[in-house]
Amino acid sequence: RSVAACYPVVILLGFIGASPVFIPWTMVTDVVDDYRVKTGKQLDTIFFSLSLFAFRLAAAVALGLTAIALKIGGYITGYCVQPEAVGSTLRLLMSVVPTCLTLIGILFLWRYPITTERQQRNKAALEEMKKAKTQEEFTNDKFLPNDTKQQNEQLLQ
Repeated sequence: RSVAACYPVVILLGFIGASPVFIPWTMVTDVVDDYRVKTGKQLDTIFFSLSLFAFRLAAAVALGLTAIALKIGGYITGYCVQPEAVGSTLRLLMSVVPTCLTLIGILFLWRYPITTERQQRNKAALEEMKKAKTQEEFTNDKFLPNDTKQQNEQLLQ
C-alpha cells in the first residue's frame, strides 16, 4: 500500500483512459487518406468537423441518458444516502453499457478495415498524386516568378 506502488497503476490507467481520446483521431486521418485515394477529393476539414461534432453529440447524449437512467434508478438529488438501485444503475452504466457500445464500434470497424497494407498503399498513392501535381504545376510555370513567366511568354511570341 505504498505510494510508489500506485504510480505504475496510475500510469497504466492514464494510457487506458487516454486511448479513447487519441485513437479515433488517428483513425480519422486514415479514413481521410483512404477517401482521397478513392475519390481524388481532399475533404479533410469536413471529415474532422463531422468527427468532432459526432464526439460532442455522443457526449451530450451520454450525459442526458445517464441522467435519465439515474432518475429511473431512484437517484435523489442532494441526498448523501441513495437507494440501492442507484448503485446497480451506476454499475450497469460503467460496465455493461460501455462494453456493448465498444462491441458495436468494433462491428463498424470490422466493416471498414484499413489494414497496414492498405495504409501503405494509400501513402504511396498519395505521394504519387503529390508528385504528379507538383510536376503539373512546374510545367505550367506556377513555380516561376512573374518576370520569368513574362520572359517565357515573350520568347514564345
